[in-house]
Amino acid sequence: LESDVSAVLSAINHVFPPANDSVEYLRGLPVNIDPLDKKVAESLAMKPYEPGSLKFIIHTQLGEGPQVVQDLDQHLLTPAGDPKFLTPRHDN
Repeated sequence: LESDVSAVLSAINHVFPPANDSVEYLRGLPVNIDPLDKKVAESLAMKPYEPGSLKFIIHTQLGEGPQVVQDLDQHLLTPAGDPKFLTPRHDN
């Protein structure tokens, strides 16, 4: 929910701290990130990753939902169902 965005982003920042040179770590809609609540940090039970492990976060709004794409050039998958940016799988 929109009311939870700041808390969720502060938890993500705790686990995946931005790199010091990260110019645009948080992209998209502007949001103020509150400091992570101490109880939430303790409940995560995760040590932070190395800064810069996560390149950036895109904060957006919900869209129109799933849509049928007719233009094959816009599909994210090949006709075999593989992601276009990966090598094809070989089913034996």
